[in-house]
Amino acid sequence: MSEHVISKDIVDLGKPIEELFPKLAKYDTLYEGGFTWHINNWSSLEKEKIHPDDTFSWKFFLYPKGNNDDKTIAIYLSPEPIDKNDKDDWSLCVQFCVFFSRPSDNSVNIGKVSYFRFSQYDTDWGFSDMMNIIKFKTKYEQLKESAPTGLLEDSENINITCYMRVINDKTGVTWHTFKNYDSKKTTNYIGFQNQGATCYLNSLLQTYFILQKFRAMVYKIDSSMKKDPTKHVDLALQRLFYNLETSPTALNTVELTKSFGWDSGDSFVQNDIQELNRLLLDKLEDSMDLKSLFVGEMKSYVKCINVDYESSRTEEFWDIQLNVKNKKNIQESFDYYIEEEILEGENSYFTDKYGLQEAKKGVIFKKLPTILFIQLKRFEYNFALDKLAKINDCYEFSDTLDLTKYLELPSGDEIYKLHGVLVHSGDLDTGHYYAILKPKDTWMCFDDDKVWRVGEEEVFKENFGFPKKPDEVLRRMTKQNLQKYLMKRQTNAYMLVYIKEDKCNDVLQDVTEDQLPSNVVTAISEEKEAEIKYQEQLNEMKLKYKLKIMDSQKMSGYRGFDL
Repeated sequence: MSEHVISKDIVDLGKPIEELFPKLAKYDTLYEGGFTWHINNWSSLEKEKIHPDDTFSWKFFLYPKGNNDDKTIAIYLSPEPIDKNDKDDWSLCVQFCVFFSRPSDNSVNIGKVSYFRFSQYDTDWGFSDMMNIIKFKTKYEQLKESAPTGLLEDSENINITCYMRVINDKTGVTWHTFKNYDSKKTTNYIGFQNQGATCYLNSLLQTYFILQKFRAMVYKIDSSMKKDPTKHVDLALQRLFYNLETSPTALNTVELTKSFGWDSGDSFVQNDIQELNRLLLDKLEDSMDLKSLFVGEMKSYVKCINVDYESSRTEEFWDIQLNVKNKKNIQESFDYYIEEEILEGENSYFTDKYGLQEAKKGVIFKKLPTILFIQLKRFEYNFALDKLAKINDCYEFSDTLDLTKYLELPSGDEIYKLHGVLVHSGDLDTGHYYAILKPKDTWMCFDDDKVWRVGEEEVFKENFGFPKKPDEVLRRMTKQNLQKYLMKRQTNAYMLVYIKEDKCNDVLQDVTEDQLPSNVVTAISEEKEAEIKYQEQLNEMKLKYKLKIMDSQKMSGYRGFDL
């Protein structure tokens, strides 16, 4: 019998593998399996690093004398793609466990569990401190700790079992460190560099970019006579959108922010998204028919109960602000928004014709916009603290929103689909904004300079907010668990973007090449060509040196330090 044998059948570790190695509830398993490595002479492992022969394209790397630590055994797992053509571009998300067990009784064992995203950049992962070498070789009866010692018997035999679950990486970024990550290659979208505190601006710009009808309207603006984008918002936005379509890497927003009249210091001041939204639309309103996309109408009214009299006023709105505090979900907020107030007694309504009358006061929607921006009121003035405070209440919103019952005269097109969730993570003074958007059929997270696909849980549940725990529960939490809780609680949706269901295809229809502004395309093309030539000149200069030869004749009589 050879000294080291690989068995496709794992040994009985005394408990079912599901109990020793529970599945991760959040992820689906593509396939799972394991093997046991029977080592029959531990002292024969003289090499610093050994691994068994090919085992289902998986390899163990065992350091019996430690790896950077001579007191502990180290062991790592390393998968290899079966198809050699995939060696330059592959990844594998794996949940795995490793158990060292005594061959005479495999229920006596020590195990560790981990998960990792393997790729061509990160080819192995495991445990540098699998087990203390002395405790591995020596049995200590007096120790009260639960972990067994002396697993290596007199015969120096040991079983090493590995069990793996390959996870379905639906988003392409599960457990990703974003090292060597290419947003353009993975999602066909790119992000924006953060100029200091411009994450809120980046989120809003990405939202408008996916609204392709809006993008086409921006492109339609005649900017041919404008040359300096830092002085014209429309030209700066055209250039920004075109670069988002064509550039391979993240962009900066300096041209656009300068067109707002901001200096470099303004980029380090975090402003309100709603205020920025109004600023941007105000700058563009004279050049575009924005009302056809974003404006609705609501009627404020007072209607007498006992006589036939009504006073009303119709106003336009660009967005709707909904209360979050003490509201369970978006439907409750809309119910509250149109809730009627009864005017009676000393608060009765006065009419010229009928005098004081009991009346109902309220608002009702007359017309809803094609694209509906909903501002969730996550901030309010706290009188006890004498300042604004964030409301982190758990608040649910839905993928489909039916607003039929809130219309004065429904027309049958009041069903909306969610296509944007703008998220705020943190408190009032320190926080971060990012956007989760659905350009077509796939949800993606746009977080400054990176873009990646996300699942529905990241869109909805993780942005509802987290219920508040009692103070006594918080006091018992470890520092690490408390930080996790605060992160969950303080990460929640701040603005929602809905599109009318029957208008989604029109709003999200791809911009065609003939819709691109020719002056912008030409200008940016020339700028890129100039940049390429400049880089070529720089590279050429690096290869050449200018030498000045000095001889005794030139040196004679020379005065100074610079030759």
